[in-house]
Amino acid sequence: MLNTTPTKRAPYVLAVIAILFVALNLRPAITSVGPLLMMIRDDLHLSHVQISFMTALPLLSFSLLSLFAPKLSRTFGLERTIFVGLILLILGIIVRFMPVNVLLFVGTALVGIGIALCNVLIPGFVKKTFPLRVGLFTSLYMTSMAVFATIASGVSVPLALNLGLGWNVSLFIWIVPAFLALILWLPQLQYKTKNQIKTVPTATKLWHSKLAWQVTAFMGLQSILFYSLITWLPELLMLNGFNATEAGFFLAWMQIFGIPATFIVPIIGARLYDQRKIVLTLGVLYATGFLGLIFFNSSLFATGLFIAFVGIAQGGAVSLSFLLLSLRTQTAQDAASLSGMSQAAGYLFATIGPIGFGLLLQSIQLPELTYMLFLILTIALLLVGLFASRNKLI
Repeated sequence: MLNTTPTKRAPYVLAVIAILFVALNLRPAITSVGPLLMMIRDDLHLSHVQISFMTALPLLSFSLLSLFAPKLSRTFGLERTIFVGLILLILGIIVRFMPVNVLLFVGTALVGIGIALCNVLIPGFVKKTFPLRVGLFTSLYMTSMAVFATIASGVSVPLALNLGLGWNVSLFIWIVPAFLALILWLPQLQYKTKNQIKTVPTATKLWHSKLAWQVTAFMGLQSILFYSLITWLPELLMLNGFNATEAGFFLAWMQIFGIPATFIVPIIGARLYDQRKIVLTLGVLYATGFLGLIFFNSSLFATGLFIAFVGIAQGGAVSLSFLLLSLRTQTAQDAASLSGMSQAAGYLFATIGPIGFGLLLQSIQLPELTYMLFLILTIALLLVGLFASRNKLI
């Protein structure tokens, strides 16, 4: 039986603020990189392969650490493990600041590890702290992530070029909200939530569950689309004739339109019997956007319109994937375990995206082909999502 008694936590408001500030740090350190890739490549003389590997490093970190995060939380507690994740995120931002090739890669890996610890454990923390309002608080922290990811995408190029700060200072600025999150998380350290109840799906059962793999596949496919678009959409747009500032604007534009869907989808999804209608709607929006970008990619208005469709679908798919971690499980630790599995396998699978599309763009600079591959991934996402969104528990 699912425990529906809210966790006694004093003060309640501090937990809400802490969640939001952790969430707002889970994407800017990554999404701010996309519009700056060409500057980084030219400044450090990196190849497409090296750039692709750098953008895939956070995903590899997500994958590897996602397996260990639930185990660490059972040993040290959810609150303390998330705190360590924030420290590693800050260290990564500091190391990445130095314009040296090796340190860029090391810092990026540390950023990925820090984000992974927080990203995996926040769904379990939400389920434990607010069991009666999982949809609402999933919505709040996913929206917080989306808003600041959008800001990061939109301001990174102006900060680097218009203010003359350079790409490394533009990336380093995100240490400020990371420090704020660290400070605001301090009150949570008085708690040490461990696995105090026996979870229903053991690790072995989880990895043998068809439903768990369906949720994992949905997480992986939406991650491929998200991180591939975050990484390569600016270059795809520049191949269609847009300049770097316009390309960065369109990247932010895509995420702006994703914010309402990020907020609404978990609230609606948590109230529905199942989430298949949401999956179908998101699939249609994705497909419409990619088809439009294939056939109408030279028009400023049309590009903005179809990128908006993609943004809405993307925002909804990301937040739905995290909501499913709670809806398909019974307890907080089960949600953390499924979160670990889905993000470990899902993000490992997702590394194919930035690397694969980077290699493709290096050899064949044809945006239409890339959008067609995105469309194929959308069809796979739709099919998997229809299974993952059924009203079942692992």
